[in-house]
Amino acid sequence: MLEFPKSPVPRPHVLKLGGSLITSLKSGAKPELNHQLLIACAREIAASAQPVVVLHGTGAFGKPPALKYGYMDGRLGSGRHAVVAEVSCQLAKMEAEVLACLQEAELHPFRLPVVSLAGCTNGQLQLSRTGLVADLLARGMTPVIGGNFALDEHGFAVYSSDSIAADLAIAICAKSLVLATRAHGVYRRFGLDEEIYLQLSANDVALIDEVDVAAHDVSGGMRKKIANGLRVAEHGIPTFIVDGRIPGNLSHAIAGQPLSGTQLYADAVVTT
Repeated sequence: MLEFPKSPVPRPHVLKLGGSLITSLKSGAKPELNHQLLIACAREIAASAQPVVVLHGTGAFGKPPALKYGYMDGRLGSGRHAVVAEVSCQLAKMEAEVLACLQEAELHPFRLPVVSLAGCTNGQLQLSRTGLVADLLARGMTPVIGGNFALDEHGFAVYSSDSIAADLAIAICAKSLVLATRAHGVYRRFGLDEEIYLQLSANDVALIDEVDVAAHDVSGGMRKKIANGLRVAEHGIPTFIVDGRIPGNLSHAIAGQPLSGTQLYADAVVTT
């Protein structure tokens, strides 16, 4: 495990804002960023007075192109550079809006492109330059990373923000990982009621298998989110899946006590 360098900056929290939380796509319209909600989330991050690395999904900006151009498996060969260019331009517009919202909330955002942080070895995406995150935090900046393309051996690969958040939290020994969504937490009976699991562990395989995978989601939906979160929890890092729509929930989650959410554990716990 990569050790976070010794500096006046405490261990940071890793906070991921889900694409479905901060974006929307109305029928026949262009994808939109929910500026008001994003600014509210950013203000909670600022008010926590904690060092935080912000990640975000692409939601309505990322999923439609994946469906349209047929890379739901997350891979694009070298001959598909025109598609990569088109999608990259679309994501760049979104990313500029995200930075503007974070700055309006009096954070000091600094974009870290995925291609500068990650690479692919033997078919596996890996973070390789996490020291950049520490360097920015030490300078009073808020590192911001969005799901995007990374280079692989033959072309390009989609590195989802959930996977980046988990890999980064492990690499820098984060103080916590908070995955903010448009759900109260992990639902017990998705689509039937809003009752959630307050806790889930790696031993709750049968329960996790019942969690619905989001249809047509290149990132794998809630089940993949749980799998990534459990990887982090195995390293002793407090990990939460929380509702980012509830005022005060993010600041409480950063403090380790979310108002609404599911905590993931490596060891067996009593699911309540």
